[in-house]
Amino acid sequence: MCVCKLIHTDHLVHFKNLIGELNMTDELEALLEKAKKVEMNPDEQEQQRRSFAYGNTHFENKRISRQTIDEVAEMLKMENG
Repeated sequence: MCVCKLIHTDHLVHFKNLIGELNMTDELEALLEKAKKVEMNPDEQEQQRRSFAYGNTHFENKRISRQTIDEVAEMLKMENG
């Protein structure tokens, strides 16, 4: 089974069992703690949302482009006011 599918379907426990226990460096742990405190403005949140949508849809359907995501996001924005 594809590792991405394991993560995507919330089977992180199975994923960890496949590759063994993950060890985090102190540097990575510090960066993660710092990232938890970042507050994004609405524009940054929208860009993050679109990037997430693109990454998850393009992965499964190569016909999806960033432009497709932008067009749909703008349509949704107009519908929702």
